[in-house]
Amino acid sequence: MIAVALGFATVVHLTTGIDLSQTFLAYSPGGLAEMSLLALAMHQDVAYVTVTHVVRLMLVIGGAGYVFRWLRRIV
Repeated sequence: MIAVALGFATVVHLTTGIDLSQTFLAYSPGGLAEMSLLALAMHQDVAYVTVTHVVRLMLVIGGAGYVFRWLRRIV
């Protein structure tokens, strides 16, 4: 999960120019409060990390049902 987070963070960093440590915090696995506190301690944009974390969680939770239905049809 850390490698996937680092991969996404690197792509976002190269595409947008946002600091790599900030994008890594936004995509890293862990709790919202913990990542926000780490961003605050590292003097990063807490709002960016929080919003990206929430959107990522909503996409995963919202897309899980579709993925499992698709997998059920295949298997």
